[in-house]
Amino acid sequence: MATTTDFPERIRDAAKQFRSECTAWTQFRLEPNGKINIRLQAPDIMQQFVGDVEFGRDPKGLLFYNNAASDFAMRDHDFQYTKLGNGPWKTVIVDFYETEDTDVVARFIARVDTSKYSIPGEGTTRRGNGKWSKFPGATAQTTVIRGEGRNRLYLQFPALKKYVYFKTTGTTAIEKKSGVLIFKDYNMLQDFVDNRAVLADCASDRIVFRTERSTDSVVVALFIPNEPLTLGPSTNDAPSPTTWKPFDPRNSASGFTSRTMPVNLEFEDEDVDEDCKFESNQSAS
Repeated sequence: MATTTDFPERIRDAAKQFRSECTAWTQFRLEPNGKINIRLQAPDIMQQFVGDVEFGRDPKGLLFYNNAASDFAMRDHDFQYTKLGNGPWKTVIVDFYETEDTDVVARFIARVDTSKYSIPGEGTTRRGNGKWSKFPGATAQTTVIRGEGRNRLYLQFPALKKYVYFKTTGTTAIEKKSGVLIFKDYNMLQDFVDNRAVLADCASDRIVFRTERSTDSVVVALFIPNEPLTLGPSTNDAPSPTTWKPFDPRNSASGFTSRTMPVNLEFEDEDVDEDCKFESNQSAS
């Protein structure tokens, strides 16, 4: 049974065993037959491990490995999933093996607050399989904000010189939360792709930007917050249409909050035609 010191010890052991590490996000799903499926994304080394999961819970952790070029060259891998710990904080470990081999090729370790992320497999070790593949994506640091009493959520990407907004079911303030946007094609970060609207499919731990139509929808980007967002009550409504606009970070005010938002961030019932400037000398009306 893991203790409060188990997580740092596991990190130290992995750092001794492997030569390299990077940040990764992993989704977990427990099947009715007891099998664990996972999907791991490591944009820094442009690798992903694909099991039978598209999107789910997204705890952030560290992926340890020796050589990104050779460790994942053999695409088919088995994995062993272990969840340890007492109380709400759990240590999750996923060891990756080449199929029918016993040598650990890579290891994912995360310390997860289960009051925020529900992860399966209490006190158990389970096995599964999947494939490593190239993850041809890029990342961008993101700031999230929503004004008090407003239902429109804004994500700004200074490095991309873009921002996007869409409606949510909640109206409580969200003050400058951070996270990362993962995307494949900068030119797809727009209102429409191939004449299909780009929608925001929201959950507290991820926002999937995808084209409309459920049968052949294309994922445009995935936003993962550093901590779960309070977006509002869940509904069965369709995902929200998005509006993407240019953003010039040179004109932004670094100190604004959801209570001192610029006027041109506050429109809820009319189109916003002018670019968002985030000017510090404006305040909410």
